[in-house]
Amino acid sequence: MKSKKNMPSMADITANVPVIILKKTSNIQEMVNAILKGNTMLVHNFTNCAILYNTVASRGRTISTSEIESQVLGPQYAFVESLEQNLQLITRLIPDVNLTTDNVQVGKYTKTDVTLLHMKNISQPHYLSILLERLQALNIEGLYDNQSR
Repeated sequence: MKSKKNMPSMADITANVPVIILKKTSNIQEMVNAILKGNTMLVHNFTNCAILYNTVASRGRTISTSEIESQVLGPQYAFVESLEQNLQLITRLIPDVNLTTDNVQVGKYTKTDVTLLHMKNISQPHYLSILLERLQALNIEGLYDNQSR
């Protein structure tokens, strides 16, 4: 490990990294929130400070209005991308450390990945386990998702 005098300073780092800096912070909650929103954090070894970089990249389309389903109340979102991209969109909408995923595969032949999202500080473990058991017990040949087309 390098000694403190051989380490570049925070000013040296920020001057030589060609990425937009969101902010410098020593607040843990700000660090967590930035990471949850998809940003990058660089922690300096010898300071209590981190540099938050704006490295959020959008892949695929943005969340669009559903053209097939009608809804009177609430947001009009249509998630039409891959599972990973849809999960990324949801974590942008709900950037909270309590947002948790549980994954199962459904379909005898397709083995389609199904993800159950829930807030671990709100959801009740008993009901989650029942729901996961029922998803795993589905006896179907296949479940097709956006990636299966």
